[in-house]
Amino acid sequence: MNIWQIEITNECNFSCNYCPRTENLAENKPGMLRKTGTMSHATIDRIADICTSKWIRLHQFGESLLKPDMCVYAIEKFKANDIKVGINTNGSAATLKNVLKVFDAGLDEMVISWHPIDKRVNKKEASSEMHLQKLLDQLPQTYLDKMHMIRVVPKDELDLIPVVQAEMQPYKDQGLRSMIKRERNLGHVYGEQSKEPPKYCSFLAEPEFAVLWDGTIVSCCEVYDFNKGGIFGNVHDDVLPVKNTGCDICAGCEGYGGNNMETEKFDW
Repeated sequence: MNIWQIEITNECNFSCNYCPRTENLAENKPGMLRKTGTMSHATIDRIADICTSKWIRLHQFGESLLKPDMCVYAIEKFKANDIKVGINTNGSAATLKNVLKVFDAGLDEMVISWHPIDKRVNKKEASSEMHLQKLLDQLPQTYLDKMHMIRVVPKDELDLIPVVQAEMQPYKDQGLRSMIKRERNLGHVYGEQSKEPPKYCSFLAEPEFAVLWDGTIVSCCEVYDFNKGGIFGNVHDDVLPVKNTGCDICAGCEGYGGNNMETEKFDW
């Protein structure tokens, strides 16, 4: 079974307004309603046994580094099966201790998502900036070479891009792969509704799946709750899904994977 990413936890210390974990903008309702929790050792063991992917990522909806020991357990299990492991983090929990823990366990890639700093994001969200440079200064170059920084720019403030480029250049000079992306509404997938499938979606084409902290198998990284379909059982089931038929939000999605995956990316 191809599994692209797993949700170590759906707990998060941020409250970004474009994330459905905070609010469901598409339907003007409260955000994620499902129970919060942390993936168990037994579920990680099961995923390691059934996963046929070459890569797996430790995130879905939540900040995985809030559970560093569980991240280490997962990394060691997957690496033992020759599966490369990546992780996305908002940076706030990327302390020197936690970063060394996961890299020493065998982590292959860490992506730090540097969130927009404006009136819609409170000071707590800005904390990643405050310790980021100090963290990087303490890491060996071999770890910096495995790190990738994404700076998210509010979609209605694209004139900030030159400013953000200047802010990120010192990190780029340190060897971090750097990307600027336009903010998008995760899990809301605004776009023209159509019965036609996305131009390309690796989740549907491969097919790949995502797994939530309790073992629930879902269609993709856009499924944050259980009100949009896309549920394919549980990894602990005797019979596992073979075909990914998608979910309700597929009609408005621009597609994922392939050469045009990063449609919101700005190069410099």
